[in-house]
Amino acid sequence: MASAKEVLEKKKGPLTFGRTLKAWRLGENLTQKELAVKVMVTEAAVSRFENGHDLPTASTLKRIARVLKADEEMFVIFIVRDMLKKKGFKDIELIAKKAI
Repeated sequence: MASAKEVLEKKKGPLTFGRTLKAWRLGENLTQKELAVKVMVTEAAVSRFENGHDLPTASTLKRIARVLKADEEMFVIFIVRDMLKKKGFKDIELIAKKAI
């Protein structure tokens, strides 16, 4: 049986911070606007985060994790992976496993 991660990646491509954020937001039945109000950013900011056009500040990320009842470290890992991919690193999963 495939894991949730495998199913999502097969349908939508590799998991990213934005996709993960959106999944958690929807899991809490929040609109982008509702999440924005709760974490004190604009609705446009939440949209930019989810679409991979921007990243939250550290303080905003803490508020997002708290509101969504999510692990902040998980979001940080996705952010680092996204940044490495943008810089051209390949096989990030393999690199991470070797580092541990």
